[in-house]
Amino acid sequence: VGLLPGPTPAPVPFGVSRPEGARDPRLPRDERLRAVLLGSVEPRKGQDTLLRAMALLPDELRGRLEVQLIGGVIDWPFYERIAPLAAATPGAHLLGALPHAEALARLLAADVLILPSRDEVLPVALLEAMAAGKAIVASAVGGIPEALTHGHDALLFPAEDHAALAAQLERLLREPALAAQLGAAAQARHAERFTLEQFVERMEAVISNALASQAEQHR
Repeated sequence: VGLLPGPTPAPVPFGVSRPEGARDPRLPRDERLRAVLLGSVEPRKGQDTLLRAMALLPDELRGRLEVQLIGGVIDWPFYERIAPLAAATPGAHLLGALPHAEALARLLAADVLILPSRDEVLPVALLEAMAAGKAIVASAVGGIPEALTHGHDALLFPAEDHAALAAQLERLLREPALAAQLGAAAQARHAERFTLEQFVERMEAVISNALASQAEQHR
C-alpha cells in the first residue's frame, strides 16, 4: 500500500547545488588531462573497463592522462583483480575510500569525471560534476543518457566497451578545447534541470498534489 493515494507520480530527478570553489570550465589548463572516477570498487562501477581502456591509448598520449580512482572496496575479489591492472597502468592511481569533502575537492581539481558503470540510476557524482562544469565521459546506462547528450554535454559509450571508452578519452586528449566545451554545456544543463532548488520545488509539488488528491477522495 502506498503512503499516499492516487496514481504514482512521475520520477523526480535529484538535484545538487553548485559546489563552492568550482573552477570556470573555460579557464586554460596545461596539456595533461586530469580525471577522476568516483565509485565504490565493485564490478558494477566498471573500474576494470577504465583500466583496460587506458591500456589501449596510443603511446604518445598515455603520459598525458592522470586518473584517480576513488571509492571504498565493496567486492574484494574484484579489487584483487584490478589492483595489479592499476599498478601496471601509467597515470592510474587507485586511492580507495576518501571523505566526501576530499573526494569532491579532487573532482573540483580535475578536468573530467569518468563513469564507466555497468549499471546506474542517476549518480550524485554525475550531478556534482555537471554543477562544477566538468567534462563527463560515461557509459550510456540508466538515467545517464536521459540527463546528458553525447557530443553536446558529455561523451557517452556502451557499457563494458573499453575500446569505445578509449576512443572517447583519445578524443579528449587530441582536442584540447573539448573538455572545457563539454564542461560548460554540462553546467548549463545542470542549471536548467538539476539544481537543488528545482528538486525541492518538484518534491513539494508532488506532495501537494498527493495531499490534494487525498482530500478530494475524503469529501
